Amino acid sequence: MVAVSTFDKRSIATAFLLAAALVATPLAAARAEPPADPTASVGLTSKPGPGDVSGPVTFTATGRSPGQQGYRGQMNLYVDDVDWSFKNCIEDPCTATFEWGPNNQAGTHTVQAVYNTSDGQVAKSQILSFRAYTGTHIGAIGFSSYEPGAGKRTVTVTVYDSRWNRGVAGMAMTVTLTPAIGKPTTHTATSRSDGSAKFTYTFRYNTKISVVVAANNRWGPSTHSETFTLQPTWSCSLADTTVKHGHPDSITCTVPGLPAGTKVDLAFADGLAHPAGYNWVTLAKGHSGAGRLTLAFTPKKKGKTLLRVRTKGARVLQDSSTTARVKVT
Repeated sequence: MVAVSTFDKRSIATAFLLAAALVATPLAAARAEPPADPTASVGLTSKPGPGDVSGPVTFTATGRSPGQQGYRGQMNLYVDDVDWSFKNCIEDPCTATFEWGPNNQAGTHTVQAVYNTSDGQVAKSQILSFRAYTGTHIGAIGFSSYEPGAGKRTVTVTVYDSRWNRGVAGMAMTVTLTPAIGKPTTHTATSRSDGSAKFTYTFRYNTKISVVVAANNRWGPSTHSETFTLQPTWSCSLADTTVKHGHPDSITCTVPGLPAGTKVDLAFADGLAHPAGYNWVTLAKGHSGAGRLTLAFTPKKKGKTLLRVRTKGARVLQDSSTTARVKVT
């Protein structure tokens, strides 16, 4: 048996403790480090959603990296795989908003958010796809004549781009004319170099005009509707050539297209005209026949006056009136 001195025992014990300390120190340090960052993630939404767009699109990217502290990294928005914009991220979750305007970028585009965290992770969102075009709108419909009476008129429909308000050529359109009485008529046309398309139509009643313009690979669709109201023509005559105060009389008017049962009234102008118009005093009320009306009345004052005959509520024609100057003796 080998003898060991007290000094040797102490040396061996010291060496053993030193070796244990060297082994234990890295393990203790590892336990003190913060936990590793969970996998970062990012989601992307848009308003309006993916599909056909003609105006600005607002994107919201939401990134998460809960294991980090302080500065989180950078949120990038890629359009067609090109870094289009970015925002720095300080908090978790990191919410970044971007607005993309596709003007003059007709065609299909892809958009994706990429979250680059400060600890070296790269998270990518789903890819959103859009078909961009410049919007269009239809101006007020033009008519070759607004004069009273039924008849043929030239109708002009013009398509404009919504950015520069210039006429757009080559746009296919469908125009439907629906009269108050009768069947609809449909016209198809393609806009000319100034954006307009012209056709003729015979108006006999109030007519709703609906326009649908189809989209193409450059310009977007548009719709428009308005109603052309037809002002009727009048032809009136008094039963007596001489109108006498206190004596019954009547007036008869021919109004082509006027439906039977339309409300009508007769009034005279009491006094001189003023800025707000004449003071009309009702003499008679009634209902029309088909295309014709007769109202009986008794003059209430002597002298020169103005008579007014008026229609109201004729759904198929514009409400209208006519006047005649008479002398009551």
